[in-house]
Amino acid sequence: MLFSVLIYASEDFIDALTPEEHSALLKQHGDFHEHTKASKSFAAATKLMSTGTAMTIHRDSDDFVVTDGTFAETKEQFMGFYLLDCPTLEDAIEAVKILPLD
Repeated sequence: MLFSVLIYASEDFIDALTPEEHSALLKQHGDFHEHTKASKSFAAATKLMSTGTAMTIHRDSDDFVVTDGTFAETKEQFMGFYLLDCPTLEDAIEAVKILPLD
């Protein structure tokens, strides 16, 4: 079964991390990646660009209109995702416990 693991965080939180804290965070993601590869449950992952580079594209009649940003009224942004191929939901939950909580 395929499971998506959505990663949300505040860009301000990420930007405020010290280099050591940022390295520790990346290590946890690396540990998760290695665990899911070793268990053959890793299917895909991506880190998204910051909201400062986001844009929205929508159709207006026959034209496409591009506007800056997503302008979502949230404190956290969608930062990326993992796609896991696990036999059960319980296996996916166990894998996710490796990821950082912050």
